[in-house]
Amino acid sequence: MKKIICALCLVSFSAFAEEEWRSINSWLNDGFAQAYVTHQDESTKSIQAGIGDSPTGMQIVEFRFYDSARDNCITPASHELSDVIIQINGQRVKMKAGCKRLGIMGVLRYFASTKEGNSYLVNAFKKGEPVLVNIQGYHIKIPAEGFDVAWKAYGGDAI
Repeated sequence: MKKIICALCLVSFSAFAEEEWRSINSWLNDGFAQAYVTHQDESTKSIQAGIGDSPTGMQIVEFRFYDSARDNCITPASHELSDVIIQINGQRVKMKAGCKRLGIMGVLRYFASTKEGNSYLVNAFKKGEPVLVNIQGYHIKIPAEGFDVAWKAYGGDAI
C-alpha cells in the first residue's frame, strides 16, 4: 500500500511541477521568449530563447538557462565552450554550451555549433508554433509567435 501511495505522490508532484512553468513572449518587444518556474522556496529556473551573435559574428538563436539557486558561472571550466546535443522539436542538434554573465547573473548559454543547426532553429521558430526544447533535464515549450519579425529586426543575418 505504501508503494502505491508513493507512486501517486510522484505522479502528482510531476503533474504539479509541469503546471508551474509559465511563459513570456517578448519577441516583438525585447527579442526573446522564455519559460520559467518559481518554486515554493522562491528560487527560479528559466529557459530563454533569444537572438544574438555567435563568437564568429553570425546571427543565431541561442538558449540561456538560469537557476537562481546556484551560480552557473562559478567554475573556470564553465567559461569554456563545450560540445553538447540538445533536442529541439525531437531533432537532435549539435550545440556549444558555456557560461555567460548577464549583469550579476550567470547563465548557461547554448547555441548551434553548425550552420545547419542554426538554420534548423531559425526555421523552427519562424513557423510561429511553440518550440519544444529539451534542455537541462526539462522539456519546455518556448513561444515563437513574433519571432520572424524580431529576427528580421535584428538584421535577419544581413549581408
